[in-house]
Amino acid sequence: MVGTVVAEILCRREDVQVVLLGRNVDRLTETAAALGGERVSIVQTDATDPVSLRAAFAPLDLVVVAAPLLDRLEPVVQAALDTGTDWVDVLLDTPEKWEMFDSLASRFEADGRIGLVGSGIHPGLPAVLIRAAAARKPLTKAEVGMIVSMDWSRGIPPETAKEFTLEMANMKAGKLSGGQWRKLSWMSPKTVTKIDFGEHGKRSCAYMALEEIRRLPSVLPQLRDAGLAVSGFSPLVDYLLMPLAMVMTAISKRLAGPAARMMVWGLVKTGKPPYDTILRLDADGVSASVTHADSYWLTAAVAALTATQILDGHVPPGVQPAALAVNPEQLLDDLAALGTTVNWS
Repeated sequence: MVGTVVAEILCRREDVQVVLLGRNVDRLTETAAALGGERVSIVQTDATDPVSLRAAFAPLDLVVVAAPLLDRLEPVVQAALDTGTDWVDVLLDTPEKWEMFDSLASRFEADGRIGLVGSGIHPGLPAVLIRAAAARKPLTKAEVGMIVSMDWSRGIPPETAKEFTLEMANMKAGKLSGGQWRKLSWMSPKTVTKIDFGEHGKRSCAYMALEEIRRLPSVLPQLRDAGLAVSGFSPLVDYLLMPLAMVMTAISKRLAGPAARMMVWGLVKTGKPPYDTILRLDADGVSASVTHADSYWLTAAVAALTATQILDGHVPPGVQPAALAVNPEQLLDDLAALGTTVNWS
């Protein structure tokens, strides 16, 4: 749902050879045929097999990870480091993911390798928008509101649904306030704010903790207040199914699969048009928005354009949130050139 679009966008560059990696040879072959061209090849590999991973990564300059690998991520990252392969992923934020990447940060730097973590709509775009606004005028306050309205009836692969459900069930609340990172309680009224999304109306949005927001002062030291506030799905999902999924996954991760099926059922039943992904920035008198009808396409486009900046030599070595490492104005310009609506006011 993401990897194919990443490959398609990268295939537009004549200087790039695209290699599709995965376990399912038939699916790889079908995707390669759809992409066409002599610059697309396939390699069968398995994230649970370090030997096959190292063999697959060895000839590559860069790997873009779009598979749901949060529960088996470290050996994949180690394989990339062992083979001198730069890294971009579209994986969702979890504390465990960042603990692992931070523990390997010194090796990334010593080896001169790039590790850009969390490239997509969230994580990925919120801090890009804030940094692009800060290039227009100094900012002390910036807030990004986000709504993801999807046609869930198109289906979602079971592993992706499981990862999504685990992330939602373990989602933390937080924001930058007064120059300090503040953890918030889901029971606190300070966790929720109202944001106007135009034709989608005013929505109650909760502040979602993102590592790229927490680390923003490292590149924007004058910034005092910042956050990403995300709209919910529907009353059924927000107030019944999601809390139930949180209880199920807390009891046992073995229940993540049934919880995911329950969540997807609720999303399909309650989802309704218009289908849009919208990120809206309000920052010290600077406003901006990024809109696209397909959240998976938008995630893939951000990842592909992030990879492009690495391939062009514009990203220094080390581990960082992707949103803090890329050139934000260039990324937004390139998104617009691909058909995303980007507006400033």
